[in-house]
Amino acid sequence: MNTEYLLREVKQAKEIQITQRMIEEIPEFKTGREVASMESLALTLSGHQSIKDYRFDINKLETWCKENSLRFYLDEREQILHLKCE
Repeated sequence: MNTEYLLREVKQAKEIQITQRMIEEIPEFKTGREVASMESLALTLSGHQSIKDYRFDINKLETWCKENSLRFYLDEREQILHLKCE
């Protein structure tokens, strides 16, 4: 799943619910943090890109929702994301 597909689904249905796991797997909502390890240091010193750990970034989701006139609510207890057109 990607953001274009998700946006189409929300615009078509006006409101959707998806699992938290699904939203966390969308690459556009992830931020990479540099891994502090000897392997990462060795790659950096030899001119390569360091190893990165990509994690879900709720700020990216929030920004995307604002840009696309969507409201969202993440129910962490049920692990469901609710998306709705404004």
